[in-house]
Amino acid sequence: KGTAQKLVSKVKVHLENLYKALGQAIVADNYICGDETYQKVRPQVATPSGRKIKKGYIWVFVGMTTGLVYFFYDDGSRSTEVFKQHIKGFNGAFQCDYYSGYRHIGIGEMSGIKRLPCLQHIKRKFLDLKDNPQAQEIAKLFGLLYHFEHQHRIGKDGWTEDDHLQWRQRYSKVMLEKIRMRLTAVKDRIGVPPDDPLLAATEHALRQWNEIPRIFASPTYKLDNNEVERINRYISLTRRRLTIGSHSGAEAAALYHSLAITCHRCSVNVFDYFCDIVDRCAAWPPNTPIEKYRDLLPDRWRPSQK
Repeated sequence: KGTAQKLVSKVKVHLENLYKALGQAIVADNYICGDETYQKVRPQVATPSGRKIKKGYIWVFVGMTTGLVYFFYDDGSRSTEVFKQHIKGFNGAFQCDYYSGYRHIGIGEMSGIKRLPCLQHIKRKFLDLKDNPQAQEIAKLFGLLYHFEHQHRIGKDGWTEDDHLQWRQRYSKVMLEKIRMRLTAVKDRIGVPPDDPLLAATEHALRQWNEIPRIFASPTYKLDNNEVERINRYISLTRRRLTIGSHSGAEAAALYHSLAITCHRCSVNVFDYFCDIVDRCAAWPPNTPIEKYRDLLPDRWRPSQK
């Protein structure tokens, strides 16, 4: 029993070091998509309301250049401070929705980060107003951005990044001006109550308007955050059947999901990967530099030659 405990403890140390290397590799990327979702957690102490199961938030960063996925959990908090702690050291483009926790991007200690909006979130505000013809017209205009975007794909039929950048700048300039004029016309209506749903959707779009053209200033930025939404489905599927027993359990789940989903994105067999890294790390001392673990992350990992 003692030997088994020592083996488990040793594996735990190496997995935690691998996870630290993953966090460092994520912020070394130049383009990250991020989001947060919730998981059911049973904390050791009941919540102030007396409930023994709470909604704990788990965050995710996706490195769009490397393909790495990094989930993290901090006592279930959704505060800006959690985000700031994990994005520290990043300089590049960060794509996200308009949640208040992301609104400090580009300011102060995060001045080196450029925020990219999610057009799907903006468009959805109008799509949800099914009985409003004006809202549906605006949603169609956003849909046309996708129509033009999907007419070409980098790497297909010799289409280059330079080709795509020129194409984006050509179609987006016209379409964004059409959308802006529609939004301005809605905002300038007279006698509209402040709680009007169409006005709320319009103001949500206009508050992000100066950031939208950034998407089309690069050939590789996505129009939306759908990639992260798909990854978050792994969490939503588990929470239907699983309640995590503690905050430390949620942290362990974040570690496992990070490595397993990164394996999936990198076309790596999860079982083979974990078996191989456990074997390799067995001879490493606990104080092995974190940088040495970087080459064991799924985007660089290669099976051992036996």
